[in-house]
Amino acid sequence: MTDGTPLPEVHVKMCTRCSQTKSRSEFHKCTARKDGLNPWCKECHRKHRREKPSGTCEVEGCVRATSGGQRKCDPCYAGEPPLTEARGTRPSPWPSTRGMPRHDDHGNRLCSHCLTYLPVSQFGSRSSVSDGLVRICRPCSRIRYVHRKYGLTIQEAEEMWAAPCGICGFFEAGTMVIDHCHGSGVVRGTLCHPCNVSIGHFGDDPALLDKASQYLRRFLHGQASQDPPERTEVRHAPRAKGWSTHKRRKSISP
Repeated sequence: MTDGTPLPEVHVKMCTRCSQTKSRSEFHKCTARKDGLNPWCKECHRKHRREKPSGTCEVEGCVRATSGGQRKCDPCYAGEPPLTEARGTRPSPWPSTRGMPRHDDHGNRLCSHCLTYLPVSQFGSRSSVSDGLVRICRPCSRIRYVHRKYGLTIQEAEEMWAAPCGICGFFEAGTMVIDHCHGSGVVRGTLCHPCNVSIGHFGDDPALLDKASQYLRRFLHGQASQDPPERTEVRHAPRAKGWSTHKRRKSISP
């Protein structure tokens, strides 16, 4: 019969595979067990994984190696896309900056794309980096953005930014945008911001734009046409997230 004195805390555990008593820190955690620890120690787990043969992931197109006799690699088990090229077979698009200091004696920052030391004002901010700056300067970031999104060189993009709007003919330096098809990625031309946003709201649908043009022509002279409009399929525009009907009515109420 116990006298109510609490039992001393056990700091050791015996491994059921090697039968050695080790510290609790030498065991992996396992919430399914009563003591919260795996019955095998970490060293036995490592030996067990080395004894199993390794191979290649069985997911189609994946070239990752598996360990412990698994059929698939750990990233594929987690739902990540398969790796189609083995690491080291594709050249890196980034030039090597090994051996180059991040800052020079004047406090300038090294750009990892053009390998040039530039003032800190030429870099954006990023809190995850130790010095709080991104590794690419603003001009190089612009070149990469234009190439990735539109497939153009910076010279071709600057020529398009210097052209007037292809719809209304408006031009203002620094405000022109490059219009492209979101489905195929084909670059269509240069537009001003209002025209680009307008055709985007119509879903790039020429038939819907023709109906909008016909609707405006009926009220061209200040009077509505007597011809009733054709009944068409009702299309609901997507509502902005967090913008409810109640908020919309409240904002336009007098």
